[in-house]
Amino acid sequence: MATTISPENRQQMQTTCQANRVVWPDIIRIVAVFAMIMLHSSGAGFSRFGARTVHWQVCNFYDSLSRFCVPIFVMVSGMFLLRQEHEYDLKKLYFSKILRIATAYLFWATFYSVISLDRTLEQCPNGHFFYALAKEIVKGHYHLWFLWMISGLYIVTPFLRLIAKDEKLTIYFLVLGLVFVYGANMFNLFPPMHTLLAQTINRLNVTLVAGYTCYFLWGYWLSRHSLTLITRRIIYILGVGAAIGTVVLNGLAGYHFNFAGMWMYNNLLPNIMLMTTAIFVFCQYHFQGEGLSVQWKRIISLVGRYSFGIYLVHVFFLENLYRIGLPPFFCHPVISIPITTVAVFCLSLVAVFALDRIPILNKYVM
Repeated sequence: MATTISPENRQQMQTTCQANRVVWPDIIRIVAVFAMIMLHSSGAGFSRFGARTVHWQVCNFYDSLSRFCVPIFVMVSGMFLLRQEHEYDLKKLYFSKILRIATAYLFWATFYSVISLDRTLEQCPNGHFFYALAKEIVKGHYHLWFLWMISGLYIVTPFLRLIAKDEKLTIYFLVLGLVFVYGANMFNLFPPMHTLLAQTINRLNVTLVAGYTCYFLWGYWLSRHSLTLITRRIIYILGVGAAIGTVVLNGLAGYHFNFAGMWMYNNLLPNIMLMTTAIFVFCQYHFQGEGLSVQWKRIISLVGRYSFGIYLVHVFFLENLYRIGLPPFFCHPVISIPITTVAVFCLSLVAVFALDRIPILNKYVM
């Protein structure tokens, strides 16, 4: 027999649920989207400053330290989608996850294409405006590539869930990824090794572990296992060392070749993997939220839920800040990049908060 829950009991249940909520995944999402904004804010300097200038080295510093943003988003997604206690049949996967990403992509790709009509018209062959617009929508704005990638991971999630059920298979998969993805990409940075690699490892064509699937499974595995204090400290040391190495090596390469390159920025390099793992583990073990009030947990949960929308809309503000008197690099990058990042984050948060009040948009495009 069904029972009716009074408004007072419902409110008490919600308060209890929020009090017991684990907040560290939401904190990771907030940190990741903030880092993504910083990455794009500093990345603009790569086409503006010479590689042997202090300004570019500052941009390299901020950009290097922000490179964990996409991989850690993937790790959090894998942590939730690969949980065995939650069933994800194909219908639920496609209609609750992939459909939302598809509609969000279509909306925002159209939005960014429309607001850049001048550029679209310049590329329009023989006045075929709608053809050029369709090409821009399919291509998407530069930051929307993430939606294609995460959709691909969702598509193969049923297979990855089968691997995640077996501890030995999961570890075997991660070891293969360490060799054929992270290790292979590191060797590819060196021309002699690249030639050797193409003649040996690459011919094995082990594409099963290619791409971001290792991050997907890695996030799930870490969330299901307790690490000792010594293990965590080793991870932190390796993560800090990887971050320093990314800044220094990319900066030295830029100065040596006098080219604002991104040699150490590939998300599938060991240095980025170590940085990402250290931040994931640190948040997992140090931001459980025991000392936080229900109100703070509610705020963190809300901003964490809005992180996807912030990612979608932040480029609009980043590219149009000059309209409100805050042009890119309005002062030295040491100061302008953090200020720009905070301003864009806050504006994006307000915009997403407003869009979330629109019934259809909050369900399909945010």
